[in-house]
Amino acid sequence: MKIIISREKENLISNNIGFHIMFAVSMSLLLFGLLNDSAGTILNGMYKILTERDTLITDYIGIGGMGAAFINAGLLTLVFTWGLYRSKIKFNGATFASLFLMAGFSFFGKNLFNVWFIIVGVYLYAKYQQEPFSKYVYIALFGTALAPIVSEVFFSTQLILSARLILGSATGIFIGFILSPLSTYLLRVHQGFNLYNIGFAAGILGTIIVSVFRSYGFIVEPRLYGQLATTIYYRYIFMVFL
Repeated sequence: MKIIISREKENLISNNIGFHIMFAVSMSLLLFGLLNDSAGTILNGMYKILTERDTLITDYIGIGGMGAAFINAGLLTLVFTWGLYRSKIKFNGATFASLFLMAGFSFFGKNLFNVWFIIVGVYLYAKYQQEPFSKYVYIALFGTALAPIVSEVFFSTQLILSARLILGSATGIFIGFILSPLSTYLLRVHQGFNLYNIGFAAGILGTIIVSVFRSYGFIVEPRLYGQLATTIYYRYIFMVFL
């Protein structure tokens, strides 16, 4: 009995440490963003980030400025860190990997608008399977790798507004819904030798979706919108990972 209680206590302490580490990373991103730009500049930059096409390469520092890009990354990381903690998800290697990927790609591609459609799709699949969402939570987090497709459709100039709203929402939810069974099936392809299986599945699915779009005349145009890293940016990286 004592051993069981001791292990439960150790797991709780370990989980709290993991949460506080990611909470600190999130707050450092937010604080760095707030210190770099004024509130007005950040709000204007956030609007630009949320309403831009997101195909590679779309650097949010170049689009919305240093402050807005860090605020976007900090808020996304904080929201998902808090969500995992409140859902009593055990903080382990997969948790840190998914959250740090979320933080990193929040500088180009993922934002506070486009990730939720894929999350909803995975949630609907969990309901369809009559299983808890916690079983699929990492598929949802890693699956946001395809979030830029949502913004690409929503803010394209090739489609009318009604088509963008319907197609953008449907595409994001479809990606989340189909990604769970697809990633499970594709394990057979590489027999477990690809450690980032969701990324592999997302790549296959993204290729298919873009090909279907092209067949109907909707061309996803690549872009090259980058911003050279500044000394301030390197100071943040040095401060966090020292």
